[in-house]
Formats: sequence, structure tokens, C-alpha cells
Amino acid sequence: MANIIAYGVTADGRPLLEAALGGGPEGVPEGVRHDLRCLSIVLNRDTALTAAGREIVCSGVNDVLDEEVLRTLACGGTRMITQWATGYNNIDLRAAREPGLYVARASFSSPYAVAEFA
Repeated sequence: MANIIAYGVTADGRPLLEAALGGGPEGVPEGVRHDLRCLSIVLNRDTALTAAGREIVCSGVNDVLDEEVLRTLACGGTRMITQWATGYNNIDLRAAREPGLYVARASFSSPYAVAEFA
């Protein structure tokens, strides 16, 4: 079980994340469940301390993961950053390397989701 915190989670996105990672429906095996905390706020210098004790941080394109934020996350116990977008220009990859943070992102966007958004 991993301790995960997700930033920028919308009201309609929260049940999906919780079902996939958190407590989910009763049919989700115990080994798949994670300790998940969903926040609607963006991740930046002012909010980075809210991730203390969380191994994995889920971020979005509106979050600012600069050197200061990444240092704060690493000092708080974060080991992995996941970006739920294809872009990653908001993450200082060089600064993430220094404390040994692993960074992952979505490799592509669903054409259906893009069309629905448009």
C-alpha cells in the first residue's frame, strides 16, 4: 500500500481516483488499495508541505514543481511524482534528479477525452 496525495482533483474526478486507488468498490482486492488523499488545491511553494509523509504525489499541468517544491517534497518523504497529463514543462526534471525523485507522466491523451473537452 502506498501513501498517495493528488492535487487539483475535481469533484467529478474524485470518485474515479478513489475507486481506482483508494477504498473503491468492495470488489477491489486489499493489495490494490492505497492510502489516497485528494485535494482540490494546486501544488506550489505554498502548499508543498501538505504532501509530508506521502510517497507519491499526483500532479497536473497547473501545479508548479520547481526546485524549491521538489526539495520540500523529497524532504517530506516523497519518492515519486506522477503527472496526469502528457506535458511536463511544469516540472524541473534536473532538480527532481538531485534528490532521486522518480517522475512519470501520461504518455498520450485519449482522443475521446480531448473531443469531449473541446
